[in-house]
Parts: sequence; structure tokens; C-alpha cells
Amino acid sequence: MKIMVSACLLGQNCKYNGGNNYSEKVAEVIAETLGCKTKSVSVAIKDIPEENWKEQVWDKSIVPDDQYLYKRPEYTCD
Repeated sequence: MKIMVSACLLGQNCKYNGGNNYSEKVAEVIAETLGCKTKSVSVAIKDIPEENWKEQVWDKSIVPDDQYLYKRPEYTCD
């Protein structure tokens, strides 16, 4: 069985204009939730391999910036 998955579903920019279908919606939800303008919101997604997650993300961003998290992860990297 062959399965095809659109690159757009994987978060890649694949629209005719170089954009995607989700970043504007994410920005709109954030702006509405926080009461700010969408031009004040940036959306970035970076794929980090699972084997590098603890070193590149958990130890460098999540643990040191815990006090700024509005929602903490429901997992640990112990």
C-alpha cells in the first residue's frame, strides 16, 4: 500500500506564493487570545530530530525559561 502525504500537511511552505495554510491562522488565534494585532505575532516551526530534542530544546529553552511558559509540557526528558 502506498500512502501520499502532502508537504503542506507536514508544515512545509508549499503554496504557490511560498507560504502555507496554517501560519496565518495560528497568528490569528494567538493575537485574539492575547489581545494584540497579528502583525505583532511571528510563527516559526523548526523540525528537531527526537534524539536531539533534550540537548537542543529541553535543556536550552524549556528548563531555563520555565518561568515564562504559559503551558508546560506534559512530558519530561529525564
